Amino acid sequence: MKNFVKENMNKVIIVYLLLSPIIDIITSVLLNYFHISFTLGMVVRLSFVIFIMWSTIYVYNKKNVVSYYILVLIYFGLYLISIFKYKSGIVLFSEIQGLIKTFYFPTLLLSLYNIRDDIAISWKPIFYSSAIYIVLVFFPMLFNIGYESYKITKEGTVGFFNSANEISGIISITTPFLFLLLKNKINLMKIIYMIIYMIVVLNIGTKTPILAFILSVCLVLVWIIKKLLEKNKKKLIFAIVGVFIVLISSIIIILPKTTFYKNIKVHLEYLGINNVEDILKNTYNIDHFIFSQRLTFLSTRNKQYIESSIYEKIVGIGYNINNKKARIVEIDYCDVFYSHGIIGAILFFSPYLYVLFNILNKEKKDYFAYIKKISIFLICVLSFFTGHIIISPSVSTFAALIILVSCSEIKDSDKIKKMII
Repeated sequence: MKNFVKENMNKVIIVYLLLSPIIDIITSVLLNYFHISFTLGMVVRLSFVIFIMWSTIYVYNKKNVVSYYILVLIYFGLYLISIFKYKSGIVLFSEIQGLIKTFYFPTLLLSLYNIRDDIAISWKPIFYSSAIYIVLVFFPMLFNIGYESYKITKEGTVGFFNSANEISGIISITTPFLFLLLKNKINLMKIIYMIIYMIVVLNIGTKTPILAFILSVCLVLVWIIKKLLEKNKKKLIFAIVGVFIVLISSIIIILPKTTFYKNIKVHLEYLGINNVEDILKNTYNIDHFIFSQRLTFLSTRNKQYIESSIYEKIVGIGYNINNKKARIVEIDYCDVFYSHGIIGAILFFSPYLYVLFNILNKEKKDYFAYIKKISIFLICVLSFFTGHIIISPSVSTFAALIILVSCSEIKDSDKIKKMII
């Protein structure tokens, strides 16, 4: 059994990644049509992380993670005590669901990091899975079917997926891998995919993928110009900058016809803003337009936390207040702290920061490493500005694998050749 798992772990991870879009569509259908809140996605992802934990301990014999698992289980117990003491039993399932979803990421990340020498995680399955999400948003969009990104006012479509924020998060943090795809020979299939990608990004209706694309393009451009300057190829620099200007100009021309632009316009009209400069004139406009009311949510959540008991401050105020679902901040770092308190935040961020420090501190300085750093940068930044990155299992699976993607790939190319990609 152990040998079988060792020989097939790479395949298990790849299959899990490639099936993620299908799992999310089935989950969405069950939720929207049958109102089943204990979804397939939750069952599959919980099963996957338990399998990875079991493999880490019993297959790969990494006993050092046991202490972390035990600490998390003790915290789970303390959290459950808080639910029974300060909340009604009717919110028990909702609280446990939030607890599992949040701690999925650090547990998966730490487990995979500890078996990094025994597995080979490539960027390609991550990219292919993201591409499946994009295609499955594109075709319903093409035939004008599927779910809307927003229930009121704003426009956008997410195909048959349930959450625009989660799909946007997956597309956003995998965007830098586009520039690995385009590094080699460009063919018709790559051009078609890039067109589909841009159509989806401009019409899904959220700001996040646009922000990720612009940041990625600018940072890749910086790398290219820097390398060309070192080789004194100034003519090529002017040519590339020219292509960049044409690309941006084309996007600006197309932009007014996209749902992204329409949503911006609707938002400005709602706020009564006639000039872009007016956005920065008061905190209300900044909060609404730039942060989508996250500062208001933060203020409310902070007040709830301050008014909570000492015990709740230590283990968290959870996801329900007065037996009603609380409005989270949608800033992942804040949501972890308020929902899970001081102890929960320490348990969540300790493995996250530990793995980040160890990986980035030993990273090679080549093009692949640079692209990976852009992706990690997006994970860290978008977790703050848009949320739903490291506390949503569907997105945090990608985040965990992106953070670890260079560990085995750079060190052990032979293993990669054996991978099914």
